[in-house]
Amino acid sequence: MRIIVDVEGRAGALPNDETIEVPVLVFLTVFEAIKVSGIGRTTLFEAMRTGALPARKIGTKNLILVADLEAFIKALPVRVPAANGAR
Repeated sequence: MRIIVDVEGRAGALPNDETIEVPVLVFLTVFEAIKVSGIGRTTLFEAMRTGALPARKIGTKNLILVADLEAFIKALPVRVPAANGAR
């Protein structure tokens, strides 16, 4: 997802007919990743520990790229319904 930022009318900005694409949320904190994905904290940290979910470190904060979280979720096994209709 991208937001188009119109810089028209700003002093010293781009010419009036140009826009800049600004990415929305490049990375998430662990807390944010838990909230948006629904994955539990322990599971998320285990995935980071094993390398299944790459994380970057800045100071004491772990940062997860949105693209890495998406790739991790897409790589999870797909649930196949039981043949007898059981849940």
